[in-house]
Amino acid sequence: MRFELDPPRGVPPLEVGMSLAEAREAMGCWGSPEEVPGGLTPALRVRDAQLAFDVFAHFEDGVSVTAVELWRPLGPGAASVVWNGVDVFQTAADAVLQRLRESGANVDVSDPRSPFCPEVTIGFDRSGGPQFAGPDLPPWFESVLVAAPGYYSLA
Repeated sequence: MRFELDPPRGVPPLEVGMSLAEAREAMGCWGSPEEVPGGLTPALRVRDAQLAFDVFAHFEDGVSVTAVELWRPLGPGAASVVWNGVDVFQTAADAVLQRLRESGANVDVSDPRSPFCPEVTIGFDRSGGPQFAGPDLPPWFESVLVAAPGYYSLA
């Protein structure tokens, strides 16, 4: 499966601004969306049984999709997650960030484990787990988030 990131629109057919019902219907093409329990705000999730993909729709305003997040595929035949022709999980993180810079985007690396591009409204998680607890950064991103314009100015 191939996911095309389309910031700030979303990850088609899942779009920022959709209601919970619309998001559930859009995510149905990937599997059975389930509500994520225990969060501060509502979220829907579709997860492939073989861990080939894991997609979240976040409803941080409690009403509509405010962000779409995809986690690094782990399973066999893993999905590809592509932005502007680059697979963000199969390409080294530094190379993805360089590609963003080359496209004219401002890449904020004030927290190198969570770089983001405010005007592209795309952000990444590069924490990498306990084996990267020191100053070394993992070579790959763990997740990518696409959001509406202004999302990163609210942080």
